[in-house]
Amino acid sequence: MNKQPVAADSPGSAAPGVATPEQVSTGSTCRVEARGVGKVYGSGPAAVTALQNVDLRIGAGELLVVLGPSGSGKTTLLNVIGGIETPTSGRVIVGGRDLTGLDTDALSEVRRTMVGFVFQFFNLIPTLTARENVALLAELTGDTRRDTVQQRVQQVLAEVELADRVDHFPGQLSGGQQQRVAIARALVKQPRLLLCDEPTGALDPPTGRTVLALLQHLAHGEGRAVVVVTHNQALTAAADRVVRMGSGRIVADQHNPHPVDASEVSW
Repeated sequence: MNKQPVAADSPGSAAPGVATPEQVSTGSTCRVEARGVGKVYGSGPAAVTALQNVDLRIGAGELLVVLGPSGSGKTTLLNVIGGIETPTSGRVIVGGRDLTGLDTDALSEVRRTMVGFVFQFFNLIPTLTARENVALLAELTGDTRRDTVQQRVQQVLAEVELADRVDHFPGQLSGGQQQRVAIARALVKQPRLLLCDEPTGALDPPTGRTVLALLQHLAHGEGRAVVVVTHNQALTAAADRVVRMGSGRIVADQHNPHPVDASEVSW
């Protein structure tokens, strides 16, 4: 039976079910920190508040699942952490670098070199092979040394178990294989932070479990900080920690003392 995440005991004035900084990622390096982050779209009567005073720390080697209904702010949080959007208030620190006040070029550098993104829809270029799709992003990071790029491309495609599909076009790959190409594309930059928005949302359960197993390995086996935003409650069983959002706030931050292997997750 899959065990559900259990809320950590929170000392001091922390709300029930919300992890304090001392309880987050004990013994690991903090990869991401959000401090009092707010995000408002528009102004005046038409203003929409997407995030309200969000505090969050994410550690190396941690698989964090963020749950919440549509409009709860979870994707906005992902975008702010990844430097795609800037917060209206508060601070975001990624890998020791404070993103507050960075200009467009500096934020672009952060996205290119420090953060990998995986989305529900694979966004592969249909006229390029798996190898070429991954290599394209490697070249966009500024590394134009062909031998180095090709070596890294082969390495990450082998890591996602697609070494025998490198010359296949997206249309010749299954949905799960395409998602693994998308993950390889994110990994070729060698990011320490991987942000995933509904990575299993377009996949059937068996294929979704394969992708989830890969994400577990990237966190636990390689020490990356992996954040998964999803509507799928079942994924929490495999997470180290589960954050639940509502109305732009974190309403619960729970540790899972016994994450199950991805192969045991069902939905």
